[in-house]
Amino acid sequence: VHGLTQHIKSLGLDANAAATVEIKEGSTLCVDGDGLLFHLFRLSYLSHYTNITSADQSNLLQFQLLLPLFTPLSLIHDITTSYLSDLTLKHGLNLQIFFDGPDQFMKSRQRCRRHQRRKEEWDNVRQLCIHGILPETGPAKSRS
Repeated sequence: VHGLTQHIKSLGLDANAAATVEIKEGSTLCVDGDGLLFHLFRLSYLSHYTNITSADQSNLLQFQLLLPLFTPLSLIHDITTSYLSDLTLKHGLNLQIFFDGPDQFMKSRQRCRRHQRRKEEWDNVRQLCIHGILPETGPAKSRS
C-alpha cells in the first residue's frame, strides 16, 4: 500500500522490523486491506468447501458448488465479522486498514506484466478450443 511505510514510521515504529513481537492490548495494527480481503475470502472458502464436502451427496451439483464463486456472501460476512471482532473486541486491538488508491504507479509495471500474461493465457485457451493446439512450453514463469 503506497504510503503505509511512511505512516508506520510517523507512528514511531520500525516498518522494516522482521522480529516476532508480542502485540499488546490497545496496540494499533496497520493492515494491507487487499491482503486482508484475500485472507478472509480464503478462510470463508475453506469453511464453504468443508460444508459442501461433508454433505452426503456426490453429484455434479456438489462439484459445481465447490467453485469459489459459490461461496455464500452471508458466510463471507460472518467470517469477516467474527475475525475482526476477535481482533478488536476480544484482543483489544485497533485496526487501520489501508487500500490502494486509484493511482498505483508503483504497481504499474507488474500490472502490465500480468495483463500481458493473461492475454497470452487466454490466447492459449482460444487456440486449444478452436484448433486443438497446445502452447509451446518454455521456461517456467513465476506466478503473480
